[in-house]
Amino acid sequence: MTTAATVSSTIPTVGSPSRTTSATSATSGPSSNGGRGRRRHQVVKTHLECGVAPGGQQQAAVPVDYSQLVDFLVGCYCSEPKATLNQRSEEKNQESLNDKDRALVEAEVRDLFAKFVFTCMRAVDQWVPIYGNRRQPEMVGLVNHREMCYHFFMSFFHQISITSPQAPGVPPSPQQVCSTFLIQKVVVWMLSHAIEDLRVLIEHPGARIARFTDGLQLMCAGIAEDAWRKYLEAGRVQRKCIEIMGSEPCNPAEDRLYQHLSGFFHHYTVNPTTGEIACCLSDKVASFVNSEFRVYLVDDFGSLMNLLYQLSKLERIASNGKPTAMAVDLEGLNLCRDGAMSLAQLCLSSNPKSVYVVDVTRLGFHAFHATTHTGTSLKSIMEDARIEKVFYDPRNDVDALYYQFNVAPQNVFDLQLAEVALRRARGLTVRYVIGLFKCLIAQPELFTQSAMMDFARRINDAGKALYEPKHGGSFKVFTQRPLHTSIIVYASHDVRYLLPLKDLFTKRLKEAGDNLYERVCKVSTERAQWYKNIEYVKPTSEAPDI
Repeated sequence: MTTAATVSSTIPTVGSPSRTTSATSATSGPSSNGGRGRRRHQVVKTHLECGVAPGGQQQAAVPVDYSQLVDFLVGCYCSEPKATLNQRSEEKNQESLNDKDRALVEAEVRDLFAKFVFTCMRAVDQWVPIYGNRRQPEMVGLVNHREMCYHFFMSFFHQISITSPQAPGVPPSPQQVCSTFLIQKVVVWMLSHAIEDLRVLIEHPGARIARFTDGLQLMCAGIAEDAWRKYLEAGRVQRKCIEIMGSEPCNPAEDRLYQHLSGFFHHYTVNPTTGEIACCLSDKVASFVNSEFRVYLVDDFGSLMNLLYQLSKLERIASNGKPTAMAVDLEGLNLCRDGAMSLAQLCLSSNPKSVYVVDVTRLGFHAFHATTHTGTSLKSIMEDARIEKVFYDPRNDVDALYYQFNVAPQNVFDLQLAEVALRRARGLTVRYVIGLFKCLIAQPELFTQSAMMDFARRINDAGKALYEPKHGGSFKVFTQRPLHTSIIVYASHDVRYLLPLKDLFTKRLKEAGDNLYERVCKVSTERAQWYKNIEYVKPTSEAPDI
């Protein structure tokens, strides 16, 4: 299998360049300012020609005319008013750049290219739900003919590309060259997949496009990582990791750049000891694999299909009669049947060190209804009674799931009820329920190091500072894109403890006797049907009878 680093360092793309202002204007040439504009274009090209194509030596083996790709990227750069060289005088541009200025220019070019690839990725990604589960069984024979398969993929992705077709006898525009370059790179990567995977991609167009989107995202992350390295050389950022908001004072411009660059990635690791968030190229890199706290951002159909493939493994485990569970936590503004859902966080018993943050705002209805070629969807998993769903107070969550997405979770266990039952089992009078954060902090067994509990408090404070108005934040932070990295970690943090908390509470409930565990399961089922109220009933903080 081709590594993520290889893909990201050698890729080109398809998509809708017309959605990126700088990319679109790149096809129109240097400038409308006549000779002066052409001179500026040539000066920029001279400064950039040695460093624009990301990926280093990997690209030497690719049969691509890089001079035309350089023209495209330089065109993007010249159309960006905030670019460093475009803010200098014509005379100043004739001077040689120092090392930091050159690094900054090269960072800006890579940044613009990452934006172009990202825009193309989003445009192509929209085709996945359109194709859905259509099949092309007549094409499966291509799996044994790689060259024919290559041309089949190239033709298919050119057709869904929104780049205007090349007219007969007319040289391709820089934009068309870049689009072809991107398609070639991802197709070659796709052909490196195992033959069984390749057969699925040939037969199922939806899966094919989702995997293509995946390849583009790998490339995007690779280019962004290149840009990040150059911004470091230029002194615009001070580190490769991002600090949790509030950990250290940070220059606002530097923080905006961190948040911008992190938006090109889908994989993050969190170090609870230092509070650092690292962006990773893919889930195959060693730093991600070895991390104790891994986060997958699922905000396109390529990453959604990857999540669904993991969930299909959970289905297979459950079908063999083995216990399986999925922790669920949802975020939204006044979340209920009338309050929009923004994020869905999931943690699987088959992969407890990883949290999947599903961007419901971006994926919409398809977040729960898009299916793999085998029929797995988030809806089917939520409604599979063989897989236990672990919530902490599911009332508003199930109300939102049912009325917004027609999803009715089955086999729900409510940890909030378990917490109430255990306090009463100790002889305490319990009138009110407590929130998840307070519950977690009261269970020191969950935190193997004291630093982990400190981190829990820090990320809780950072999240509140971003979304709670009384702390200077705004609930709109959940709908702003790209998502702030502190919000991603805040959303991920608590759900990763729900499965260990379930194991801990289950042990205590069974030790308490008096059928306490069974009674909690019974009332959990009742709470999981909160959506059955004809009129919305706002949950209260009063502790129920169990």
